[in-house]
Amino acid sequence: DGHNGPWIFSALLVILGIFGYAIYALTAFYRQSRRRTAAWMLWATALFVICGIEGILVRLSIIDFIALGPYGFLIMVAVMGAALTREMQQQLRTSEENFRSLFENSPTAMLAFDPDDGRIVQVNQIALNMLGYRTEDVLSKTVADIIHGEDRGAFLDRNTQLVTGLVDHVHCETRYLREDSSSILSDTYIAPLK
Repeated sequence: DGHNGPWIFSALLVILGIFGYAIYALTAFYRQSRRRTAAWMLWATALFVICGIEGILVRLSIIDFIALGPYGFLIMVAVMGAALTREMQQQLRTSEENFRSLFENSPTAMLAFDPDDGRIVQVNQIALNMLGYRTEDVLSKTVADIIHGEDRGAFLDRNTQLVTGLVDHVHCETRYLREDSSSILSDTYIAPLK
């Protein structure tokens, strides 16, 4: 059937051209960034092209071997998926480290708390100095525990508005209870961490 030959050959040339360009683009990206993910994706794409060419040659009976084309595709997808997952995990770790450094080294007192139960989950040294608590003492408390009784209801109402999405942040003055039972007035800003 000579009618399908030119179309199949043209389609194969287009597909090989696309993968050739992918290899070219990944090579350029790797040279520029030197990221391992780009190297793995380049390797996986090249392996797929090699397996695809080998599969074509087997189908055309030019060589006598097992057609590796479908396996090349599976290997490419697996390698690319693993490489991208690894890079995303690394980016997440870097982002968390940057946040932690910003939080801990902030020149202002900072507390992070669970919006559902108010339990304090993170505190920086400035807040500890301001309140006179040790880290382990603060982490065993809720935000309501360290707010002056007269300000507690208004604070919890504002937090409820924040959690339910009625407001996107809260800015108010709040009195906090220090470890020695004295109180300290503070300009308070509350926003959800996303």
